[in-house]
Amino acid sequence: MLGLFAPALGATTCSFDAASCTYTCGSRSFNLANIAVPAEGYFTANCGLTPYYFNLCAAVTKITCDGAGPSPVCIQNYGRAQPPALPTGSCASVGTYPAATSSLVGDGSNASLVLSYQGGGGGRSSDITLSCAPTLTPPTATDDGNLKYSIAFSHPEICAAAPPPPAPSPSNATCGGRSLVPGACLGGADIFNGTAGVDACCALCTNYPNCKGFTVEYGVCHLKDSLVQQQARPTCTTGLVNTSCGADCHYDSPWRTGGCQPDEVQLDVPAGPGPPARVCAARCTDGGFCPFDAPGVAHPAAQPACLLADNVLESGSGESGVAGRRCALKCFSDHQCNPAAGGRCSTGFADNFCSYPTPPAPTATPLKTLLKRLASAIGPAILNGR
Repeated sequence: MLGLFAPALGATTCSFDAASCTYTCGSRSFNLANIAVPAEGYFTANCGLTPYYFNLCAAVTKITCDGAGPSPVCIQNYGRAQPPALPTGSCASVGTYPAATSSLVGDGSNASLVLSYQGGGGGRSSDITLSCAPTLTPPTATDDGNLKYSIAFSHPEICAAAPPPPAPSPSNATCGGRSLVPGACLGGADIFNGTAGVDACCALCTNYPNCKGFTVEYGVCHLKDSLVQQQARPTCTTGLVNTSCGADCHYDSPWRTGGCQPDEVQLDVPAGPGPPARVCAARCTDGGFCPFDAPGVAHPAAQPACLLADNVLESGSGESGVAGRRCALKCFSDHQCNPAAGGRCSTGFADNFCSYPTPPAPTATPLKTLLKRLASAIGPAILNGR
């Protein structure tokens, strides 16, 4: 007879590397550290009115359960007390981290990673089953009535047949002359998605109505009609096809009417002899990424990057992102830097960046136009004998 925690028939037994939280099952590997933990520090699954708090890569520490014992991987709140401190008689551990056994059940995109835990309070045990899906689905819990509990949810990480290949180098990987951005995922709704690699996705976006950029993740091409705030995931590669943004661009001239965007500050950055380089600079995201939309850039476009030190805002300013770092456009030539608005490619740091050192000069009125205006003004006066 199979033991309670023996792998199912036809399943592949997995090994576990605790340092990276990676399960290796034959030729397939799953890095569960890529599954972002919610801000509260644990996942929640519900079975009726009973919540279960659990983690994948560590014991639950943000919830305490009196009498639960050490290293609970999942805590049952059957008394429905308010977390984080659950009193005796209202909760129990339903398994101890790490998993007693782990196995891969099924093949291809139908495979599921099953993590089985023992050592819960009063003989409780649990299985956490992760299945393949394009997006994270909310976890659900079930109770078999015999102190055995099951939690199931889905995530794209389980779709991976192997650890993701290294992201392409932006120095030689481009779409339409613009460098690809490895490790960044565009947010917002898709205008189209389907199975395609980076090259095919680039060609599709280039010819798709209103497509401004794309992200490829796990072999799925996601076309976007806006370049909204991106996320950082090593499994993504993003390409920019059309960064047109009208009057709402980041990195625009600080001298223009209205100045910088609401999420930017004006910085004066020393850049060699002459006046400082003035820029509109958004804060870098927690993943070290920057807004993609920029005005008047040409191909190959200047590349948004986390380049500048923040010399304006004090710490604790209330903005999210990488403390003390600001975004700028990395460039190598003035023609990339909105020259019509006075932009130029400034030096003085490890990387050149686009800036607006002085206000754009007013456009001179041609002499011929001035003479015409003068003639139209004085002609009627002469005819009237003035």
